Amino acid sequence: MSYINKEGKTTAWRVMTVRQQVSAVLSYGKIQTTLKKAKNTQKRLEKIITIAKVDNFNNRRAVKKWLLNTNSLDVDQLTNHLFKKVAPRFLKRNGGYSRVLKLGVRRGDSTEMAILQLIDATN
Repeated sequence: MSYINKEGKTTAWRVMTVRQQVSAVLSYGKIQTTLKKAKNTQKRLEKIITIAKVDNFNNRRAVKKWLLNTNSLDVDQLTNHLFKKVAPRFLKRNGGYSRVLKLGVRRGDSTEMAILQLIDATN
């Protein structure tokens, strides 16, 4: 993760950014962000969905510590949404629950932009 370890950014900032983006992807299905942040967030998102495929008390606690409140759902609602609606879509799939689509560069500072979205696996 050396590409995300930038000068002037603390570990707490990086962890909070990942938590915010994971919560947003699970809540809304997709987000638009920079390419580097999307790739970093994708790693944690894949691990969280893999944990959520088995619904038990310990897995719910492990997932809850990575989620934050969003505009539409709080942590408890987001956890229920993940375990009841998102994770069951991927029961027969071993990884690859999300994808990063490149959008090109941002006009203001030429930063590569991307969309991080969940794959719609219903079977």
